[in-house]
Amino acid sequence: LPLLVADTWLLTIQRSRAAAWFIIQTASLQAAAAILPAMAGFGVPAVLGCLTFATFIRFLIAVRIFRGEYRGDEWDWDRGFPVRLLRHAVPLGLAGVVGSFNLMLDKLFVSCWAGPAEFAVYCNGATELPVIGILSSSVAAVLAPEFVRLFQVGRLQEMLAVWRSSIRFTATAVLPLTAGMLLFAPDAVTLLYSEKYLGCVPIFRIYLLVLPLRVTVHGSLLVAAGRSRTVFSAALVGVGLAAALLCALVPILGMPGAAAAMVLSVYGVAGVLLVRTARLVGASLRETVPW
Repeated sequence: LPLLVADTWLLTIQRSRAAAWFIIQTASLQAAAAILPAMAGFGVPAVLGCLTFATFIRFLIAVRIFRGEYRGDEWDWDRGFPVRLLRHAVPLGLAGVVGSFNLMLDKLFVSCWAGPAEFAVYCNGATELPVIGILSSSVAAVLAPEFVRLFQVGRLQEMLAVWRSSIRFTATAVLPLTAGMLLFAPDAVTLLYSEKYLGCVPIFRIYLLVLPLRVTVHGSLLVAAGRSRTVFSAALVGVGLAAALLCALVPILGMPGAAAAMVLSVYGVAGVLLVRTARLVGASLRETVPW
């Protein structure tokens, strides 16, 4: 559990290079702990034991970095901090749970009527490119402390300007990649899953339409302003919208309808968050995003 916040803490104190090295080193250690025992022919218990030991080593690395950063500092415990933290974090955690359920809702719906072969085709097509989410979430994590600082001093327009700049930066990678993947979707599916799953190309292309939204984390400014309940409410809206669209589109369009329902629900959540973000910074929806 302490390792879950180590890289975020390093980013918060403006140690981005240290955070990058920590992630690379610990990820490499974790991969080696899983791959090497398996290649040597050891069973699952040995692999789990190596993973546990690797996690302990990662913990020691994090503790060493933490002690080096705060060596000689005096500790001042704020008793009210845990309450404030939970008040802010619990809605965000619930939003994450609801959002994860929302991303699985179409697959659960399809599994109720599709056979194993059809379901496998749908699951392979209904996949977002992970590198895009990693890029946008990394940019958001780096900018989060700056957003909080600007909000606390009331410089909302500057906060909006930084957010717009980050969207432009991410879009330069995301939008060309989206266009290329839409154009060469059959080749991408063949490369990822083999020609056996070319039937998932329509599903894959529909899911690619989510990528333009991944130019940013739409709740970033709201979280920086302490509006975590708004993010949770938007996640609930997404689940309700996805369920309604699945019931409406799947009987008409089949599996492509399930994918379309999921994409439309993601756009609905993004729309709610953008409207609330525009109200937060006192700007119009057109001014909030660099269209």
